[in-house]
Amino acid sequence: MRKMYGRSFRFSLLIMACMGMGKAWAAAGGPWSTGYEATVMFDDNIGRSQHAADIEHDYLFMGAADASYTWGYSELMALTVQGQVQDEEYFDFEGLSNTRFGLTTDFRFQTHIGFTAASYSFFLRVMDTDSETDIRDATTMELGFRVTKRITDIITGTLGLVGSESRAEGEVFDLENTRYFGNIDYRITNRWSAYLTYNFIDGDVFSTATPTLPILNWADAIEPDNAFGGAANNKFVYRLKAKTTIWRLGANYGIDSKNAVDLSMDTLRSNAAGPNEYDRLTIAATFLHRF
Repeated sequence: MRKMYGRSFRFSLLIMACMGMGKAWAAAGGPWSTGYEATVMFDDNIGRSQHAADIEHDYLFMGAADASYTWGYSELMALTVQGQVQDEEYFDFEGLSNTRFGLTTDFRFQTHIGFTAASYSFFLRVMDTDSETDIRDATTMELGFRVTKRITDIITGTLGLVGSESRAEGEVFDLENTRYFGNIDYRITNRWSAYLTYNFIDGDVFSTATPTLPILNWADAIEPDNAFGGAANNKFVYRLKAKTTIWRLGANYGIDSKNAVDLSMDTLRSNAAGPNEYDRLTIAATFLHRF
């Protein structure tokens, strides 16, 4: 509990600092950008479990703040460095609560200028996770590429891929995977837009359950999961190779030039070795503010 209060205090300080810096930079103009967002989410399978007896659901609050600086080298080329902190607080399963600190470097370019000209991006992200459950403490590195193109004046498409590697306190959370994604944004009105995102992930997943023989035979790693009661509750988290698909359907409403509300729903299906399969549904409402 003390660790959770410490994370929340640090997050509150960063929010206040971003608000102060954001107002100053907005007044001064220039390449700085800051913002924050607050999300309430429902997750119907927080343990990513296969069997009904193991499935738990929970609500969580997530807050995030960021500050970025952009160097514009020309009309066709720019580099952005962004720092971010994110805090997740689960209502019932406090062991899953965590704080993440990250730094992202994003190099963007175009080959020519034009309304429908594609924009290309190479990005590197390093994220450190401090979790209530120590085995989930991890450092994650992501390297990715995406291309974005206006298809019409109201439709924009994005394609990309990301390679990810995590090294954690617990071996079961040492994860490696590759994610392929596509997104379509559709502007309905000047304030309303809708989007559809598809992710295909090839690589490691983790799941919490009461151990069975197939789990013991197929798991690459397995450890007691204290976020769900650990060995005393016969709950273990294990790692498997899997193919995972995620569909996201969302809508965004622009309140004004600085504020917006976003509503989204994710459906996830993971097919792992074993066989081990699980489904997951999340519903989220987010308030976003840019200074």
